Amino acid sequence: MKGQKIAIIGGGAVGLDVKELFTERGAEVTMVEMLPMIGNGLAPVTKCDTNVPARHDYL
Repeated sequence: MKGQKIAIIGGGAVGLDVKELFTERGAEVTMVEMLPMIGNGLAPVTKCDTNVPARHDYL
């Protein structure tokens, strides 16, 4: 997929997962979201340490 251009419509949970998948494979990704914030309403998640308390000051 290296060098391919991909457009993702929607910056929610699925759109963010798809963006990660394609960028890891070398694609150039453009995300389109109608709201002013990507991932709006999603709780922060980390893949590094699951014992970190969730922060809720991002709202």
